[in-house]
Amino acid sequence: MRIRQRLIINWVIVILLTALIIGSTSIFITYRALQKNHLSELDNITKSIRITTDATIDISVQNYLRAISESNLDMVRYYYQKYQDNLLTETEAKQKVADVLLSHRIGKIGYNFVYNISQAPQHVICEIHPKVPNLDVAQYDFGQTAFALKNGYFEYEWQNPDEPAMSKKAMYVSYFEPWDWLVASSSYKQEFSYLINQQELKRKMSTITVGMKGYIFILDLAGNLILHPNLENKNVFNYQDDTGFYFIREIIKQKTGIVHYRWMDQGEPFFSEKIASLTYVPEMGWIVVASTYASDVFKPVLSLSYAIALTTAFILFLGIIAIIFLVNSLTKPLIKITDNSKKLAEGSDSEYFQEEILNRDDEVGDLARAFDVMIHKVALREINLKRAEQLLREANATLEDNVRKRTEQLELANQEIHSLNCQLRADNVRMTAELHVTKRLQEMLLPATEELAKLSNQLAIACFIQPAAEVGGDYYDILEYDGHIKIGIGDVTGHGLESSVVMLMLQTCVRTLLTCGINSSIQFLSILNRTIYGNLKRINSDKSLTLILLDYQSDGMLTISGQHEEVLVVRANGNVERIDTFNLGFFVGIEPDIAHFIDDFSVQLESGDGIILYTDGLTEAFNPKNQQYGLDRLQEIVSQLWVKDVEHIKQAIIDDLYRHLSGKTLMDDVTLLVLKRR
Repeated sequence: MRIRQRLIINWVIVILLTALIIGSTSIFITYRALQKNHLSELDNITKSIRITTDATIDISVQNYLRAISESNLDMVRYYYQKYQDNLLTETEAKQKVADVLLSHRIGKIGYNFVYNISQAPQHVICEIHPKVPNLDVAQYDFGQTAFALKNGYFEYEWQNPDEPAMSKKAMYVSYFEPWDWLVASSSYKQEFSYLINQQELKRKMSTITVGMKGYIFILDLAGNLILHPNLENKNVFNYQDDTGFYFIREIIKQKTGIVHYRWMDQGEPFFSEKIASLTYVPEMGWIVVASTYASDVFKPVLSLSYAIALTTAFILFLGIIAIIFLVNSLTKPLIKITDNSKKLAEGSDSEYFQEEILNRDDEVGDLARAFDVMIHKVALREINLKRAEQLLREANATLEDNVRKRTEQLELANQEIHSLNCQLRADNVRMTAELHVTKRLQEMLLPATEELAKLSNQLAIACFIQPAAEVGGDYYDILEYDGHIKIGIGDVTGHGLESSVVMLMLQTCVRTLLTCGINSSIQFLSILNRTIYGNLKRINSDKSLTLILLDYQSDGMLTISGQHEEVLVVRANGNVERIDTFNLGFFVGIEPDIAHFIDDFSVQLESGDGIILYTDGLTEAFNPKNQQYGLDRLQEIVSQLWVKDVEHIKQAIIDDLYRHLSGKTLMDDVTLLVLKRR
C-alpha cells in the first residue's frame, strides 16, 4: 500500500473515532445533567408544597389556640371578680374555673389546664389538669418555656401516662397575675387538620407545572384522588400500568421518595415512562406527587444525538476532502524530487539538477526558488540591519528633544485635567445645594405642628416620613378648609429630584382644589389627574403615582377615594379591618381621563376608632434574609398597641421596622400616618 493511501485511511479513522468519542461523551453528560436537573426540580417542588402546608397548619393552629386561651382567660377574670365582690370564696372561684376548663375538649384529645407559677422557676405546678394534676413540670423544657413566655404560642414533645409514644403538641398560654396562673390550651398538632383550608391548598398546588407535560396530583392513603388534572375524585388504588405494576399502591406504601411507572394520559396513543417525586402530609393524610414524563429528559438528548450525528457526518466529509488535498500536497513534491533524483543518478550533475528544479513550475520548483529567494532576503536583511543601526543612532541623538516635547504636552494635559476637576467640584456643590433646597421645600410643605394641633379636638394624629434618597417621592398632607378635613397619601414612582417635583405639584393641586370647594370625589380626582398628566407631558417625564384622598366629617364619617395601599381601619377594641382601594381609582398621570375608574367608600369611625395609612416602602421593606416586613406584621402590632396614644403607636411601628431591617438600608421612601378619633 502506498504512502498516499495509508495517510488517507489513517486520517479518516482518527477523525471518525474522535467524532464518535466526543459525540457519545456529550450525549452521556447531557443526559445525566438533565436527569439530575429533573429529579432536583421534582424534589424542590414537593419540598415547596410541604413547606406551604406546614406554614398553613402552624398559622391555623396558633390562631385557634390563641382564641381559646384568651377566652379561658376572660372566664378566669370573671370568676376572680366574683371572688373580689365577695360573691364566692377564692376556693369556690378556683373550683368553678376548674370545672369549666376540664369540661371543654380541644379537638378529640386536647384539653385546657392551669400552671401555678408562684414558686417558679423552681416549681411549675399543674394546679388544674385532666390527666396529671399537681405534676411539677419545672423539670421539663416546656414548663420553663411556658414560665418564661407567659403569653404566647410554642410547640413541644409530650407523652401522657396513657399514651404509647412522644408526639408533637401545640400550646398557647395566657398569664393571670392575681393568682399567678398560666391558663393554657393544648392539643396534638394532628388534631387540627380540620382547621386547614383544603380548597386553598388545592388551588395553590394546581397552579404548579412540572416540566413540559408533567403535573401535580394528590391522593389519600385509600387511593382517592384529591387533585388531578383529569381524574379528580376517583379511586385509583388498583390502577396498574401496561406492565402490570400497581404503581398507586407503591406510592401509598413509600409515601416519600421517587417512583417510576408507565402512564398514558387522555389523548395519548401509548404508555410512556413517568418519574414521580413523593411527599407525605400527615396532618391531612395526603400524598402529594410531582410527576413528569421521562421523555422530558430524553427529547433534548435525542435532538442532541441527531445534531451530533449530522455534524459528525459533515465533519467527516470535509475531513476526507481536506485529507486528500493535504496528502496530494505532500506526496507530489516527493514524487517529483524522486524523479529528479533518478535523473541525477543516471548521470546528471548537480548543476543540471539545480537548473532543472529552478525552471520547473511545481512544488519542487517552488521549493528551489524559495531557497533562492531566502538567500536574496538574507543579503537584503543585512543591508536593512545596517540601515537600522544608522537610524537608531539618529534616534538616540533626538531622544532628549522628544522627551522634552512630550513633557511639555503632559504638563498642558495636566492643567486641562485640573481645570475640569475644578468645574466638576463646582457642579457638585451646585447640585447639592439644589437638592438641599428641594428637600427643604418638601419639609416646609408638610403639615405643621400648629396645623395638626387645631384638629386635635377631633383627631389625634401622628406622622412619619423618611425618604430613601436625599429627596423622596412620597406624599402626605392633612388640610382643613371650611369645616372639611382632607387627608391625602401617595407614592410617586422612583425617588430623587424628579419624583420630589411631582410630589410638590400634587400638594399644590390638592390644596387648590380644596380651596375651590370641589367636594365630589370623582370631580376632585379627575381634575387633579388632568393637571398632573399635563405637567408630566410638558416636562417629558414618565413618572406616575398612586394616591388616595380621605374626607373626614366631624360626625366621624370617613369617605375614601383613589387607588393606593390597603387602608387599615382600627376599632377601639383593637380589631383591624382592611379596605382594598384597588377599585376606587387609578394611577395618576398615566391617562388624561380616569373618571370612569374612580369610586368612593365610606366608613363610620366611633370614638377610639382610627385609621393607619402608609406607603409600600414600609410593608415591602426587605431584611438581610430577603423577607418583607409585610402587612400582616403591621396589622398585628397596631392591634396589640391600639390602646396607646398615636405617637406611641407610630414610634413602635417604626422601631419594629428597623428591627426587621437589622441594619439594612431602606430601598424606598417610607411614610406612615396614625389617626384616631377623639
